[in-house]
Amino acid sequence: MATLNVLDNADRAAGLDLTIALSAASAGGDAVPAGNDVYLRVKNGNAAVCTVTVMAAGANSGPNGTFLAPLALGSVPATTGDRVFGPFPASTFADPSDGLVHISYSVTTTVTVGVYRLTNA
Repeated sequence: MATLNVLDNADRAAGLDLTIALSAASAGGDAVPAGNDVYLRVKNGNAAVCTVTVMAAGANSGPNGTFLAPLALGSVPATTGDRVFGPFPASTFADPSDGLVHISYSVTTTVTVGVYRLTNA
């Protein structure tokens, strides 16, 4: 599992720089920082649909908020799909053991990902 760094800190007025190079999705999944302003971009070049799943770890997920339940965020269409998911507030998505959001993908070959922080500045 790779921990992805934030690629772009943008304000809502300026938007995101979508020309920044994305990273290959990890076969074992990826981890991203939690936050109310954190978004994950998934670009699918694979011939199969890519389903993106995140582990929900919110206070209502189980005893003391430690129960992790998979939550399918949605699918990215095959070949040319490009989707943004988020935000990922810590209270719902941060793993109690490391504070990160854990994400998995149904396919990873030719799938690229990036993390953006979008603020109200």
